[in-house]
Amino acid sequence: MLSNDILNALKSYTQNMTNKVSLVLQTGEQEKRSELKAFLTQLCSVSDNLSLVERDENLRSPITFYLEVEGKNNGIHFSGIPSGHEFNSLILAILQSSGTELKLDKTLRGMIEKIQEKLHFEVFISLSCHNCPDVVQSLNQFALLNDQVSSEMIDGGLFQELIEERNIQGVPSVY
Repeated sequence: MLSNDILNALKSYTQNMTNKVSLVLQTGEQEKRSELKAFLTQLCSVSDNLSLVERDENLRSPITFYLEVEGKNNGIHFSGIPSGHEFNSLILAILQSSGTELKLDKTLRGMIEKIQEKLHFEVFISLSCHNCPDVVQSLNQFALLNDQVSSEMIDGGLFQELIEERNIQGVPSVY
C-alpha cells in the first residue's frame, strides 16, 4: 500500500517524535476495515513511537480511528482511509501530536485556546479534493490546542448514507 520511498521518508520524519502516538482503531466488521488496518500497520512500522491499537470505543464505524497521546484521545479522528490528499493530514496530525510545533497565527491560536464549550467538527472530504486537507489540518490543530475541540475527517465516498442524509453537494463540507 505504501511504497518503500514513502516509508523511508516517514522514517526520517518520525525520528524527532517526542511523544508516543497510538492510532486507536474501532473494532468491528466493515468491508474496507482490513485495508485500513493494513495501511495503519504499515504506517506504524516506521517508528517505535507509533502503535496501532484496536479497541471498542463506540466510534462512528469500524473504519474510524483516533490519535491517542499519553493514553488520552487528543480529539483528532479519521473515518475512512486517509490516503490521497488526506495522507498529509494524517502525517501532520501524528507529527503535531508528538510535539512538532503548530504553525498558527497568534491571534487565532488565542481565540481557539479560549473556547470553553465542547465543539466537534465533522469534515466531509473526497480523497481527490485539493482544498479538503487545508480544512482538515486546521481543525486538527484546533483540537490539539484545546481539549474542548475535536475534529473528524469523514471520507464521503465511504459514508454515502451520511452524504445523502445531509444532502451534501460538495466538499469540503464542515458540520
